Amino acid sequence: MKKVFPLILAALLLFGCAEQKSTSAQELQDSVQTYNRLLSEGYRSLNMTPLARIATPQRTTKAYHHMAALGEGRIRMDTLLDEITFLDSKILADNQNKAEIRTREQWTCNFYNIDTNEKVSDNIITYENVYHLVLEAGRWLVDDISIRKWSETNKKGGLSFFERPADQPKGKAPVKSK
Repeated sequence: MKKVFPLILAALLLFGCAEQKSTSAQELQDSVQTYNRLLSEGYRSLNMTPLARIATPQRTTKAYHHMAALGEGRIRMDTLLDEITFLDSKILADNQNKAEIRTREQWTCNFYNIDTNEKVSDNIITYENVYHLVLEAGRWLVDDISIRKWSETNKKGGLSFFERPADQPKGKAPVKSK
């Protein structure tokens, strides 16, 4: 019994204390996919409320403000995520409740006049993004997005859909990727 007790104690210490579930890359990817789906649906329906299920209040508010600004110009955006490639993901070493996931995405963005439903612009936009996620109540939420690179092709009209890259100072137009 004296020899068995230390083995049991060691097993409990090794395996019993590992109660916290480890996060898989798939969990982070699922959060980003859900965020993008709800964001697209929010722009289409002019309702960002469902986005709050997968994004922090600050991130949801930011998306709402962009949608509202378009709406004030009597424009509705309809977006479609054509392709997404997950480049890497990581849980931050200094805070296990924060993660980053880097993507390359191609979106089709169509802009419509709210009053006439006429298409006024359509663009193909390619991004390289870093999604910043936070773990809240056991769920990974999108907290912020940093655009690292982007390029845009205007097929009709000239409206753009982008946020200022993180390294660009305010007051200057963002620089397109070459």
